[in-house]
Amino acid sequence: MNSADRLSLERQLQVPLRRALPSQGRTTVGSDHDTDILDMKGAAELLHFTPSFLSKIINGKVAGTPPIPHIRVGRSRRFRRESVLKWLEDQEIGNQRESHQ
Repeated sequence: MNSADRLSLERQLQVPLRRALPSQGRTTVGSDHDTDILDMKGAAELLHFTPSFLSKIINGKVAGTPPIPHIRVGRSRRFRRESVLKWLEDQEIGNQRESHQ
């Protein structure tokens, strides 16, 4: 996903793709890719879900919805912002393909 696609998706979601502080439970790795790592609350906010609904998705308990890619650290879950946005984009494309068949 290029930066133009990210900005378009950001506008659709009305959630700024901002850099967060580690004290907010999120960290930012500085690089050309600006990979953000989100906790459950941050990923849920990005998707406009509740943390409990996000938990159901990643545990495969929402029929017809593939789990969101995540990293398990003990009992905690961490998400790459890019992976969450790609997952969301894949869901949109999947719905468009199904409607054309």
